[in-house]
Amino acid sequence: MRILDDADEEALTDACCDRLVPARDATITLLALSTGMRAYDIASLKTQDIDWRTSTLTVLQQKTRNPLTVPLLSAVAEALAEYILAERPDTEFDNVFVSANAPHLPYTTNASSGRSWTMWGRIVCLHRATPTGSSEGVVASF
Repeated sequence: MRILDDADEEALTDACCDRLVPARDATITLLALSTGMRAYDIASLKTQDIDWRTSTLTVLQQKTRNPLTVPLLSAVAEALAEYILAERPDTEFDNVFVSANAPHLPYTTNASSGRSWTMWGRIVCLHRATPTGSSEGVVASF
């Protein structure tokens, strides 16, 4: 089942690649769009699940318990590296995605689902509302 049309997907991708949203949220969005991974599997992604040499992610899917290896597109790998190296807080957890505020706990699907859907909706609405299709000002609306 496809939820986003091509224009919505392009608006989200552009906003993420243009760094109009925080690196963590951009990376989560790009992972979802490019891999089709479930929210739980993205939220529970561990640093050791990333193979930088082969540009792949390997996870044990929560729903099916089957292993899944997906390729990382270069834009997604760049966003992931930027988040881990520049934005991700130091924490004792090996989850890739952690909360921005202390105590920096692993990101959960409850936290990610609501915030991400709200963010995605606003990006798409703002992108379509501007004459040029620009997503400028998206971050200020959160």
